[in-house]
Amino acid sequence: MLPDFPKIISELNNLINIRLRNRVRTGDPVISMAHYISQHEGDQLVLGTIDGNQKETDYKNFESVFRISRDKIKSLTIEDILKKVDFVAEEMTGHMARTMFASIEQAVKENRTEIDQDGKPFTFEAFLEGLDKIWIDFDEKTGQPHMPSLVMHPNLYAKIKDKLLEWERNEEYRKRFDEIMKRKYKEWYDRESNRKLVE
Repeated sequence: MLPDFPKIISELNNLINIRLRNRVRTGDPVISMAHYISQHEGDQLVLGTIDGNQKETDYKNFESVFRISRDKIKSLTIEDILKKVDFVAEEMTGHMARTMFASIEQAVKENRTEIDQDGKPFTFEAFLEGLDKIWIDFDEKTGQPHMPSLVMHPNLYAKIKDKLLEWERNEEYRKRFDEIMKRKYKEWYDRESNRKLVE
């Protein structure tokens, strides 16, 4: 029978949990941008939307399991354990990302902000249409927009990456973009003014 070292095992367990949390939070570029909160009681979360509504949501379980047989424990190294922890983190992160995108898709459909290209190539017009359908906040001091992150499939990015510089240099595109930003600034200013009046 193997000797039991409870303090060592407890410390190792803590280190594994810290690594697992860090790997999950940084393992996906979109997940890594998310904000985290700790809720110590209850099994539901009430979210406030930017338009003032409230929405209840249930928590989702994200879990993965790895097992080590007694025979393999004898020859297991720290590197072996870390590899297994990283594999578990990758599985959990992938599941979280898929769930998050499914939630975003549902919210987009509910709010009718979906843009269906119907299989057509992604264009600058589609980009502008997307900007037109979302709220954009601005810096109070500089008036510069807090631009949203654009997330796309790697295959789509490969198709348009050479066009991005062309779109940026196109004067007509820049003019249309600036027009939308002016309108978004006014929308933001009106929202902020109303919010401050309520407060």
